[in-house]
Amino acid sequence: MVRRLYELAFGRPPTEQETAQAIRFLQQYRETLNDGGEKTGANETPDAAAWQGLCRAIVMTNEFLYLN
Repeated sequence: MVRRLYELAFGRPPTEQETAQAIRFLQQYRETLNDGGEKTGANETPDAAAWQGLCRAIVMTNEFLYLN
């Protein structure tokens, strides 16, 4: 799914480093939610919240905002 996210956002597949960073981000976000460090919405799972966080991070990158 990380590959699909990058293809939709950037029109290209992620590098190996980007894939590893995205997976690490998702794992850490889920762990934070499961440890009670942050709250999710009423009907939101930690997995869905982690993916939403990753999508927000992708949308805030320079590569997404500016054309090369």
